[in-house]
Amino acid sequence: MAAVQIAASWDARVWGGVRSDQGASFVAGLGVRPARDWGGTQTDVLADSVDVIIELVGGLHARDNLAALAPQGRMVFVAAQGDEELVLPLKDIKTKRATIIGSTLRRRGHAAKAEAVAAFGEEIVPLLAARRVLPRIARTFPAERAAAAFDFMSSRGKQGKVLIDLTSR
Repeated sequence: MAAVQIAASWDARVWGGVRSDQGASFVAGLGVRPARDWGGTQTDVLADSVDVIIELVGGLHARDNLAALAPQGRMVFVAAQGDEELVLPLKDIKTKRATIIGSTLRRRGHAAKAEAVAAFGEEIVPLLAARRVLPRIARTFPAERAAAAFDFMSSRGKQGKVLIDLTSR
């Protein structure tokens, strides 16, 4: 959610994959154009038009993402759900001159993490201060219902962050 709000605040044309009318309304509220049935008919509409794809699911959507990727586009993998295997046609990657990037802060050293924090402060904090990027809260649970919060968090279709209120004890 933060990435698409940031991109939209930089006047990028942003698409977000959705499965429902409710999802379409939610992403539209983030400044994002909804793309229904990512991997279905929408792939044809987006074919060769997307410069950057930030993938949070992993390999499941990789082929459809590659079809949507513009020449010299970039596909950035920041998370994976379930199977972390990625199978893509090398011919399509070469033809598009695509760049595939994996990103995580976990294995970076202190200097790289400090650089990322400094860049965040310089580029993103002003967007937060101007309220151009806002957190979206799906649901808040009292501390004694933490197990229910984790169940909700692992369910499909939630829209926003899940919070546990530690002050309600």
